[in-house]
Amino acid sequence: MLREQIHTIQAMQRRVAWVNYVHEMILRDPAGDTQKRRRELVLAMPEGPTRKSELRLLNPELAEMYAGKSDKTMTRDLNRLQDLELLRRQANAYLPAIDVMDAFIPISSPG
Repeated sequence: MLREQIHTIQAMQRRVAWVNYVHEMILRDPAGDTQKRRRELVLAMPEGPTRKSELRLLNPELAEMYAGKSDKTMTRDLNRLQDLELLRRQANAYLPAIDVMDAFIPISSPG
């Protein structure tokens, strides 16, 4: 039971670290709607691969932000997020680079 609680806490810490990291990296772009849209996109992504066609629909905020935007806008956003090393392309899908946070999680000792 204790190990399960430790795992839950570490997962929460990992998520908080990821959100902070994304915010820090996104600040490299000029402030505005594009910056907000890109931040929302990468933070809304689940840890597993997501097809490009599904990204606009991850949450209502993203759907609204991409309403009326072309596929080219999504491609530019994805390319920029890859440039910032916040996401990776895997076959026909994308996944957030949240695994970079694992380097900061202490290794638990056996026993």
